Amino acid sequence: MSDVKSFIRAALMKPGLKRLWEAVRAKYESLGRVGGNVVLIGATLDEQEAIGALLGINLFGETRIKVPLARLEAALLQSRFGLTLGDALAALFGEVATREDVRAERQRLESEFRAYLESTGGDLGRIGLVGAKRTVPPGEPGEERASRRTRRSERAG
Repeated sequence: MSDVKSFIRAALMKPGLKRLWEAVRAKYESLGRVGGNVVLIGATLDEQEAIGALLGINLFGETRIKVPLARLEAALLQSRFGLTLGDALAALFGEVATREDVRAERQRLESEFRAYLESTGGDLGRIGLVGAKRTVPPGEPGEERASRRTRRSERAG
């Protein structure tokens, strides 16, 4: 990790900011952009102090803290780091995959799989997808049906 990222991480990942950053990361991954709010319930004195210092407001005595992501990004841009929220999350957590990123990756993998199937002539048996027994872990839905099928096939064979 670069010195700059480790410096940013040390400054932003204080114990009083841990829950905030986890909630912000989840919101950012979900929306794929800066938007909405995160709410911390039962905020400790450390959290009140750290979040208040980051945002430049007094949160003393506030146990329910609502932080608009746009306001958090504005505070980060005005800070000595001059970071966007996305850059801050990348410095704290590494690459942050949004829902859109996950969807695009899934589509890419499906396209590669379809291309592979076409290259095999659609012969699912050749690549091991036909004839394989489907196993259901104990306790999972369908376990009873799977075990009945197995018993029937063993009697027939």
